Amino acid sequence: MNLKSTKRYKWRWYALILQCCFVLGYYFSLDNPAELQASIVSKFAVSETRYSLLYSLYAAPNMILPLVCGYFLDRIGTYNGLVLCGLFVASG
Repeated sequence: MNLKSTKRYKWRWYALILQCCFVLGYYFSLDNPAELQASIVSKFAVSETRYSLLYSLYAAPNMILPLVCGYFLDRIGTYNGLVLCGLFVASG
């Protein structure tokens, strides 16, 4: 193993740790409304049924968007899809 491959190997571990942090943050933000249910129901005087509907509407795009975006990426290509996604994230 030469020096160049050793450096690349170390960067892979940093990338893996960074990806794990991103996934942890994603799941924390995805499940955060479930932890706030009692506070939201009491503070805003919302029934449990309406809160469940709100949480369902919050989670519904996560079932549909991967299918639509996967088809869209197959049509326009990976590079163009990454550029377009970057523009959406920057504009958001």
